[in-house]
Amino acid sequence: MLAAVIIVVVFVMPAEYGIDPTGIGKLTGLTSLKADAEPKGHGGSLQDASVQPLTQPLTQLQTNQGSITLQPGESTEVKAEMVALQGFVYSWKTDGGLVDYDIHSKDESYSQGYGQASDQGVFVAPTDGQFGWWWQNKGQAPVTITLTTNGFYNRLVRTEPQ
Repeated sequence: MLAAVIIVVVFVMPAEYGIDPTGIGKLTGLTSLKADAEPKGHGGSLQDASVQPLTQPLTQLQTNQGSITLQPGESTEVKAEMVALQGFVYSWKTDGGLVDYDIHSKDESYSQGYGQASDQGVFVAPTDGQFGWWWQNKGQAPVTITLTTNGFYNRLVRTEPQ
């Protein structure tokens, strides 16, 4: 999954959309492929009326890592504020303890687990909003969770579970 995100960011975005967050597209000439594909003259536009532009530009590629310690019975949430079609690669792991988790938005759950020590994956926001993780320590000892994210999102926030 990480390889797929790297391929999209390094090759597809510069060649297809002219977006080059790493600078590799310019070095390899991939951004010129987008320029060569643009219609030139001939009095018309190839714009498809059904294609809508992004309402907000992609943010810069971000990498974050942080840790949260949960006491027995405690829960917490970390959410990424995202625009539709922004995405990231994530992984989280505990210091050995087990937690229940849910990857969700306000209205939908995307993945759940019970008694887990880690998880990893790729997430792409289907709409604008907050998307993230809820963890609960059901054990008898404190558990520290380390979360690593790499991708496009506006910011990460820790919120109170609802």
